[in-house]
This record gives sequence, C-alpha cells and structure tokens, in this order.
Amino acid sequence: MAIHRWYFSILQLLVYSGTFVYWKWFPSRVAFVAGGIVSVSLMSLLLIFAARRRYFVNRVDLCLHVLVIVDIGLESLMYEVLRFAVVMRWLPGDESVGAFDETAARFHNNDNFVMCSIFFAVVIGGHHWFRRGAGAIQAVSE
Repeated sequence: MAIHRWYFSILQLLVYSGTFVYWKWFPSRVAFVAGGIVSVSLMSLLLIFAARRRYFVNRVDLCLHVLVIVDIGLESLMYEVLRFAVVMRWLPGDESVGAFDETAARFHNNDNFVMCSIFFAVVIGGHHWFRRGAGAIQAVSE
C-alpha cells in the first residue's frame, strides 16, 4: 500500500476527526462556525490538489470525498440553524442567551463522530481500494 494512493483520504480523515475534537474541547458558537470554515476550506483546497493529481479513481470516489466536506459544513452550521428555528418559533425551546450557551456546550460533547469516521473510512476506503485493485481506474478530469 503506497502512501501516494491514500494521502488525501488519510488527511481528510485526520481533519474530519480533528474538527470534532476541536469542537469538543472548545464548545462555543464561534468555535463551531470558525472550525467549520477552516476545515471545509482546508479540505476543499486539498480536494482540488488531489483532483489535479488524478487521485480519485472515478466520480463516485470524488463524490464520496466531497460528502465528507459537506458533512463538516452542515455540522458546523447546525447549531445556528437550530437556534434560528427556536427564535423564529418554528421549534419549541428557550431562546435566552444562557440556554443557548448551555446547548452549545453539549452540542458536540460526545464521541458519536468516531462512528461517522469509521463509516467514512470503510465506505470511502473500501471503494477506493476496490476500484484501484480492480484496475478500473477512470481518472476524473479537471
């Protein structure tokens, strides 16, 4: 297993997991949004770099990696979306600042991201390995 065949997937997995650990250590509204922006930007730049180097074996491989980036983006905005829904009274809840600060502290204060990381690694890694091993490489054009 040559590292050049797996560098982007490994880096993406590390950034994905690192983002959730950051959110767990620094649970605040600003950290959720800032961490999401930094992670999505970094992974997007790495994705462009990897695509130019013909890293992806086919469009499905590319789309699966994009899905990870979309997941981080949605996760980083979810707290703000839920807060907005309560303020607009679309969802029940206490709209006081203290209640939202407490909610923000618990929003990503769990280890559920580990299962998502494992799922992404198995599905994306399995597809990437199978397609490379089958010799069915269809380089994604720029």
